[in-house]
Amino acid sequence: MNNSQEIAEAIRFQVSVQRLTISKMLTDIGLAKNTLQNMDNGSMIKADSLGKIADYLNVSVDYLLGRTSNSQNMSNNHLNAVDIKGYNVQTIGGSEVISKRDKELLQKINSLSFDDYADIISYINSKFRSNI
Repeated sequence: MNNSQEIAEAIRFQVSVQRLTISKMLTDIGLAKNTLQNMDNGSMIKADSLGKIADYLNVSVDYLLGRTSNSQNMSNNHLNAVDIKGYNVQTIGGSEVISKRDKELLQKINSLSFDDYADIISYINSKFRSNI
């Protein structure tokens, strides 16, 4: 991915999933209100600014860059991601914390396109949030 328009799209997706506003996010982290518009026009965001956005949204920079479909921020020292037979599994202290069924589901999820994955996450969030 790594093109500015797609990164802006991933940011907008996470903002909408988390029911935030782009304006508040940009203000809170000290970025210009036209940051995403500039990205839509082809300007690449600075690495430190992308890091601030990722931290604010609690996602990884790799997720925003499209290098992983896992939006979880794996910055905790005790939590690691490992690759087992082509799909990511989370571990804590080196011990696997995911069942065989979860591995199978994760493998299926990882085979989805970004757009399909985004649609599913939006659908699930809308169902859970409407029941709260």
